[in-house]
Amino acid sequence: MKSAYEKLCTRFARLGNLNGAAAVLNWDAAAMMPSGGAGARAEQVATLALLSHELLCAPEMAELLEQAETQKLSLWDSANLREMRLMWRHATALPGDLVAAMSKAGSACEMIWRSARETDNFAALQPFLDEVVDLTRQAAIAKGEAFGCAPYDALLSQYEPGLRSTDIDRHFDALVDFLPDLLDRILEIQTEPPPATYRISVAIQERLSRQLLEAIGFDFEHGRLDVSLHPFTGGVADDVRLTTRYDEADPLRSLFP
Repeated sequence: MKSAYEKLCTRFARLGNLNGAAAVLNWDAAAMMPSGGAGARAEQVATLALLSHELLCAPEMAELLEQAETQKLSLWDSANLREMRLMWRHATALPGDLVAAMSKAGSACEMIWRSARETDNFAALQPFLDEVVDLTRQAAIAKGEAFGCAPYDALLSQYEPGLRSTDIDRHFDALVDFLPDLLDRILEIQTEPPPATYRISVAIQERLSRQLLEAIGFDFEHGRLDVSLHPFTGGVADDVRLTTRYDEADPLRSLFP
């Protein structure tokens, strides 16, 4: 009979597969999907987000976590269990309809951003961005109430557990004392780079990017390189999706996006 921890591992493996499927769908939306597929894709990704949320919030999860915390576990498994509980706490703090709404709003905002970016039209993007920010604030408030802390601290705990906004304020207070003056002095002596006198084709840049990836050990049997408006790394461990963008007048941009 499986122990509570083993049952949790099985459930979180399923969760990982759902999140992995969403990651590949998001990569496809950025690199391959025709614009006409955006509505259906938003629904697909939102459905996966809701399924993941429901899996984490299943009634028996709380009892399994409590039982697993009484088991004798290795250091690795103990750390893994802490991460499981943290994910569970974040999930149970939010209602499912908010999770789905945040996913759909994010998908819609990104599609509008693509066209707005080309024309430098922030006004077209703003209402969609406002919705994303509003939903994120709702999530922050809900998590803050569940965690017993400030809303922003609750959001921070998802990425930097233990870090507080007061810690960040202390670091920025130190920067504000010297950084503005430093930037001004740099800009006074920094000259504009001369315009490029040559162009390097996209095909050559792509070959160079692939050669460099192979040189550092990137396995193209378990990943691929494509183009997107905003470079990112996604996918899963055995199927890594890298993206970049090319500019014939600025070839270094594809290497250091």
